[in-house]
Amino acid sequence: MPLTQDECALHTLAKKRIGTGELPREVERSIWAGPGSDSLCDLCNKPVGPPQIEYEIKDLGGRSFRFHISCHEILRAALCSR
Repeated sequence: MPLTQDECALHTLAKKRIGTGELPREVERSIWAGPGSDSLCDLCNKPVGPPQIEYEIKDLGGRSFRFHISCHEILRAALCSR
């Protein structure tokens, strides 16, 4: 399914942030999912609210990242397209 304009913009942003090391450079080995905690998503910078599912991953260095489900999928797509 083709990406929306907003998803394309997030995909481009994800690739940029992966390149600068702001986002993980490898697909995570473990993931936690649960109710949103109002933390900011590390991709879109919008809160992941309680009615949403929040994904938390850790990179190989132990840094934690939080994402909306859709933002996590965009991150994984950007990692796989490198």
